[in-house]
Amino acid sequence: MIPDLRKIFHNKNICLAIGDYNAKHHSWNPGRRQNAHGNRIYKFARTFGLDLITPTTLTRYPTNENHYPSTIDFGISKGLTNSSVTVKNELSSDHDPLLFQINLQNFIPPRNNYHRFTNWQKFQNIVKEIIPGNPIINSKEEIEIQVKNFTETIQTAIDQSSVGKLITHSPPGANQKHHSKQEPPTQEMARDQRPKP
Repeated sequence: MIPDLRKIFHNKNICLAIGDYNAKHHSWNPGRRQNAHGNRIYKFARTFGLDLITPTTLTRYPTNENHYPSTIDFGISKGLTNSSVTVKNELSSDHDPLLFQINLQNFIPPRNNYHRFTNWQKFQNIVKEIIPGNPIINSKEEIEIQVKNFTETIQTAIDQSSVGKLITHSPPGANQKHHSKQEPPTQEMARDQRPKP
């Protein structure tokens, strides 16, 4: 999921991504369980200076009584101000629809720009140590588990073999230097400025 979000927000000054992230974090799902997706999205948003537009009420009420209601539907924005979300209890789905209000008048530059550099040799060494050879798989469930483990292992290896550089943006015009530069006089100008007889 994080690689997809990187592609969506990369090199964009203004962007909004809304959806069912299936991500839980105590900052938007208080008093309830967190999961790996939630922790990654929270860290991603903080690192890249993004805003999480999350509702204050639950968005999903599962039909399975073994699952708990949660807030897993929200928005992630860049360069937008005064955005809000309201949960509407209007449909029969286990996910309530969300109404987002976005202010299109006041855009702000993103707070941070983050460049990530991966040492691919280190990545290969980590993957070689962590991922075993061909695991024995006897069922569809085991395939799903192995795919999930493989994906998480690759992401962890990338995280461990990468370094990032964070660039904080200055207010518009802060880095611009203004010089009042006087043009050298031309022959025409010099002729016009001679004293008249």
